[in-house]
Amino acid sequence: MTGAAAVCLYLLVLAFPEPLFAYSLARENFRVYSRHAIDPGVGEILDEVNRRLSRSEINVAALTHRVFILDTPAWNSFFNGPYRAAMGRNCEIGNAVFIPRLDVQGGRVVHFDGRSAEAASILAHECAHTLVQRRLGLIRMWRLPFWKKEGYAEYIGMDEARSEPEPMPYRRARLRWKFLLEKEGLTFDQVMQSRAVPGQHLN
Repeated sequence: MTGAAAVCLYLLVLAFPEPLFAYSLARENFRVYSRHAIDPGVGEILDEVNRRLSRSEINVAALTHRVFILDTPAWNSFFNGPYRAAMGRNCEIGNAVFIPRLDVQGGRVVHFDGRSAEAASILAHECAHTLVQRRLGLIRMWRLPFWKKEGYAEYIGMDEARSEPEPMPYRRARLRWKFLLEKEGLTFDQVMQSRAVPGQHLN
């Protein structure tokens, strides 16, 4: 197999990983995949994800989100490569959402190094990236500055009533969106079209 063919095959697997996962569970506009049986209790997590996504003016309720639980460090490295340390990843080619492990009873995404985060927050964040990509297109999304791309996903994914520690760059980016949407009354499209950057005092 040539190098180009190998790359194409890998991209195809990233876009359509379903055949490599023996189990799946459907819940409304979600389908969750794993190599092990999936706890039906995941439905409660997905309902909360949908509640958060519904706050987005660009949400598409009929859009199916695909979530893949990787379960092992080897598979995490295979699917996520340089992003393997992330708690969740939205692969722009096909918009599959990859997470390392899922503790359904605890409602947590669990990484192999022991870190964990609220599952609804991680999944809503990653699904928000899909919504943004559908709205703007792949190339334009790639060109977004960090605060626009990650800040909106964080704004949609984070529930302040159940707040957890956020990395400071993500917190600042989220607060910029919160200010522009809630205080300034801008729409998603207006923020994306604007070249202005909200004040650095938002922290």
